[in-house]
Amino acid sequence: MWRRRIKWIVGASLLLWFAFCLPRPLFAPHYATVVYAKDGQLLGARTASDEQWRFPPSDTLPRAYQQAVLLFEDQWFRYHPGVNPVSFAKALWENTTAWKVKRGGSTITMQVIRLSRGNPRRTLWEKALELVRALRLEVTYSKAEILALYAAHAPFGGNIVGVEAAAWRYFGRPLQQLSVAEYATLALLPNAPSWIRPGKNAALLLDRRNQLLLKMHQNGYLDSIEYTLATAEPLPEKTYNLPQTAYHFVQRFHNQTPGKNHHTQVDATLQMSLEQLLQRKGQINAANQIHNAGLLIAKVQTGEVVAYVGNVPGIPNRYSPFVDMVQAPRSSGSTLKPFLYALSLDAGILSPNALLPDLPVVINGFRPRNFANSYDGAVPASEALSRSLNIPMVKLLQEYHVAPFLEDCNQLGFVSLDNTASHYGLSLILGGGEVTLWELVDAYAYLGRQAQALAPKTAAIGGQLAVLTMNQKKNISSESAWWTSVTLRTVTRPEEEQGWEYFAQPNIAWKTGTSYGFRDAWAIGYTTEYVVGVWVGNASGEGRPGIVGGQVAAPLLFQAFNLLPRPMEMTPSYTHAKKVRVCKKSGAIAGAHCESKTEAYWPEGAREQVCAYHKGVVVNKEKSHRVRHDCFTGEMETVNYFELPPSMAWYYRQRHADYTPVPPLWPACQSQEENVIQIIYPENHAEIVLPRDRDGSLQKVVVKAAHQNSDATLFWDVDGQFHSSTTIDHSLALTLQPGHHIITVTDQNGQSTQVTMRCL
Repeated sequence: MWRRRIKWIVGASLLLWFAFCLPRPLFAPHYATVVYAKDGQLLGARTASDEQWRFPPSDTLPRAYQQAVLLFEDQWFRYHPGVNPVSFAKALWENTTAWKVKRGGSTITMQVIRLSRGNPRRTLWEKALELVRALRLEVTYSKAEILALYAAHAPFGGNIVGVEAAAWRYFGRPLQQLSVAEYATLALLPNAPSWIRPGKNAALLLDRRNQLLLKMHQNGYLDSIEYTLATAEPLPEKTYNLPQTAYHFVQRFHNQTPGKNHHTQVDATLQMSLEQLLQRKGQINAANQIHNAGLLIAKVQTGEVVAYVGNVPGIPNRYSPFVDMVQAPRSSGSTLKPFLYALSLDAGILSPNALLPDLPVVINGFRPRNFANSYDGAVPASEALSRSLNIPMVKLLQEYHVAPFLEDCNQLGFVSLDNTASHYGLSLILGGGEVTLWELVDAYAYLGRQAQALAPKTAAIGGQLAVLTMNQKKNISSESAWWTSVTLRTVTRPEEEQGWEYFAQPNIAWKTGTSYGFRDAWAIGYTTEYVVGVWVGNASGEGRPGIVGGQVAAPLLFQAFNLLPRPMEMTPSYTHAKKVRVCKKSGAIAGAHCESKTEAYWPEGAREQVCAYHKGVVVNKEKSHRVRHDCFTGEMETVNYFELPPSMAWYYRQRHADYTPVPPLWPACQSQEENVIQIIYPENHAEIVLPRDRDGSLQKVVVKAAHQNSDATLFWDVDGQFHSSTTIDHSLALTLQPGHHIITVTDQNGQSTQVTMRCL
C-alpha cells in the first residue's frame, strides 16, 4: 500500500513539476525601443538597457525566411512534439563514438528553451531539462509562436539579437523587404554568430549560404532562375546604422515607454522633408548666432502627430542638439492672446470689434509697450489681436483678471504654467510664463476643433506620446473660437509669402510670438485639418536681434504648410449667433448717433453695449464751437460726432487723418467744461523706478498729457511750482528726486487735472 502511495506522490509531483517547469515569464529580457511611421517605415530605435539590439518579437515572419531556417535548423519542426528522437539519437551516437561534440540534436523548440535560460553551460543534466521543457513548451505555444520566439531571441553576432534587428543592421532594410539570399544568410548566423557573420569569415559564410540556397532549390522552394540569381548576390560587408529620422520623437518614447514597438501616424516623407528644411534654415540662422528650432505638426481633429522635429539636425554639440525644443518650456511671448480674446468674448466683456485703449500705461509698476513702440489710441479688438498689440491685451486681461485666465490656460493644457496668478501678473499675456511647443500646438488644435464644432476624437494609435492631449473641457465656445479663427486668418503673412493668394495655402489661422529680450520666436497656425507649430531660438536662452516670430518662425510655418495637403474651407459657426446693427467705427451696437452702420453676426454672450463714442453735439451754425442754450443765443444745430477721451484721441488722430474732434466750447460756456485734459503718463498713484546714467546720476522722467482742443496751451506745475508750458506736443522731461510728487496741468481757460506719483 505504501509503495503505491509513494508512486502516486512521485507521479503527481512530476506532473506538477512538468506543468510549472517553464520559466515565468519565458523571456524577460529588456527590448529595444522601436518607433515606426504610419506606412511601417522605421523612424528610429534605441538599444535595450543591456546595450543589445533586441527588437520586440514580431507577429509575422516572411515565408522564405521560415523555409530557410527550418531547412537549416530543424527540418521536422512542424511534425515533432518539441524533441526529434531521430536527430537526438544520431547526435548522441556520433558524439559518443567520437568522444566529442560533432553534431547537435537540438530542435528549434529546445533552442528556445536554452535561449530563455540565458545559454547555460552544456551538461547532460541541462540537456535533460531542455528535453522536458521543450515538450512542455509545445503544449503551451503554437508552432508559429515558438518559431517567432526563436527568431526574436537568437544571437546574430556582436550585440545584435533577433532577426528584425539583424535585418536592419546587416542589410539596412526591414525584414519584410529582404531577398531570399538575405533570408538564407540570416538563417545561418545564429548557428555560429561569433565565427561567421558579415565582415568576418565572408568566404565560409558565402559557401554555407549557397549550400542552403541549393537545399531550398532541391526542396522546391526556388526554381532554377531564382536559385541562380540568389547565389549571385554578394554578402554585406559591414553593419548599417539604423535610421535616425525624428530623433527626438523616438527618444521621447525611449525615455517614457522603453522596450516596445510604437506605431505612429508620422508621415516619414514629410518628416524627412521638414528635417531638411530646418537644416537649411538653421545654416542661415547660424550666421546670426541662432542655432536651435523645433517644429510639430498634428491633425486638428484627432491630435495625431504627423511630424516632430525636436531640434535642428546636424548642429554641433555645443549648441545642445539633443535638447528636445518641442518639450522645452519657453517664454510664451504673444501666443496666449487668441485665448484671452476668445475667453473674453464668452465672458461678455468684449465684442469682436470693440474699441480697446492703446496708449502708454503703467500698472503697479508694470509698463508694457507695443512691439513697434507706437500707439493707436483706440483700436478694434480684432485688429489688436491680428496686429498683436500688447497694451490693448494687457488692459483686456486686467478686466478679465489674471487668476481666472491662468485657470483657463491650465484647463487648455498649459501645465507648464504652474505658478500662481500673483507670480505672473499681467505680464502673463506678454510672455511672463513659460509654455512648451507641444502645449501650444495642442491648445491651437483645440481652438481649430471648436471653430468647426468638432467633437474631439481620441486616436488609439501610438498612445499619448504620439497624440496631443486632446483636452476635453470645452471652456471656449464654438462661436468665440470661430470669431478668433476669422481674426487670425487676417494676420499679415511674412514678406516671403507675398502673393500667397496665387500659390500658397489659404484658410490658415495663425499667430506669432516673440519673448522679451528676443529669446524665443513662435509661429503657430491651423487649418481645418492640420495644426503646425514652430519655435526658433537658442536652447541656451541667449537672445539675438533676429529672434522675432514674424522673421524667423513664420517663414518656416508657411513652408511647412505648403508641404501639407490643401485644406477644406473653414465653415462659419453661427449656431448661437444673431444678426445686429453695429457701428463701423466703434464696433459696438449701433446707437441713434452712429453715422455709418452695418449688419454683423454677434456671438452669444458677447457684450451688447450701445456705442458710447458717438454723440449728438449741439454746435453753432458754423460748427466751430459747442454751445448751450444757457450761454449762447445764436442759431444751433445737433451734429453727430465720433468722440474719444482726450488721451485716446491724441494718439488716434495721428493715425486717422479723417478723425474730426468735437469743436471747442463757446467761450461763454467754458466755466462748466469738464474732462478736456487728461494726463496720459504717468497714471495716478503710479510708482516709477528712476533710471540712472552710468555715472549714477538720475535720468529724466517724461510726462505726457492730451487736450481735447489740439490748439490748446497747457501749463505744468510740479509739486505746486510752475515748471513750463506746452503747445501741440504736450510732453515734458522732468528731473525728479525719489519720493512723492504731484503733477498738475492747466489749460488757458483754467481747466485742470493732476496726478500723484511716487519715484523710487
